[in-house]
Amino acid sequence: MSEELRETDDALVALVEQFYRVTRADVAAGWERIRHDADVIAAQLTETLLPADMRAAGLRFEWAEER
Repeated sequence: MSEELRETDDALVALVEQFYRVTRADVAAGWERIRHDADVIAAQLTETLLPADMRAAGLRFEWAEER
């Protein structure tokens, strides 16, 4: 394999690796946003659906990740 072809291959591999790093970061940021939004929704449900005495006793809606 020529040196020029090897350099082209290395550049292509580096570009693909960078693409995957950016994609993984985007996916992680998306999941973090979803978790935050789910927590906000759970807090709103707690405030609007549970009576004050139940909230005072510590009951609340909570988002939990599926395992």
